[in-house]
Amino acid sequence: MKWQRVFPFLLSACMIIGPSTYVENPDDFMYTVEDGNATIIGYLGSDVKVLIPSALNGAPTVAIGDGVFIGSDLQMVEIPGSVTAIGEGAFSECEDLISADIPPTVKFIGEGAFADCSRLTVWTTEPGYVVNYMLKNGISHRIRTV
Repeated sequence: MKWQRVFPFLLSACMIIGPSTYVENPDDFMYTVEDGNATIIGYLGSDVKVLIPSALNGAPTVAIGDGVFIGSDLQMVEIPGSVTAIGEGAFSECEDLISADIPPTVKFIGEGAFADCSRLTVWTTEPGYVVNYMLKNGISHRIRTV
C-alpha cells in the first residue's frame, strides 16, 4: 500500500531530474589546430549536457576559445584534462548553466568566462587556479573527491 503512494513520486522525480548523460559529438565543434593542439572556436550543437572532446581529429583539445558558448542553452559541461585554457566570455550569458566540471589542468580562465551564469556551480578535483578564479569572481564551486 505504501509503495503505491511512493512510486508515483519517485517516477516523477526521475522524470524531472532526468539522466545526467553528457553528449560528446566532435562534429558539433569548430576548431583550429596549431602546433598539433586543437582550440575550440565554435559550437554548432544544441545539446544541453556537453562533454568537450579530449581530442579533435587526433589533436588534443587544449583550449576553449573566446565566446564559444556565449548565450547558449547549455546546462552542464564537462571539460577534459587536456584543456589548459578557457577564453574570455566562453560561457558567458549561459543562464541555464548549472554545472561545469573543470579539471585542475586549466591554468588560465579569461575575463568574464562565466559572466551572467548565476545558477552555476563549478566542480574541480583539487584546490588551485580554478578555485582561486571562482573565489575571485564570486562563483559557487565545490571540490569533488575522486
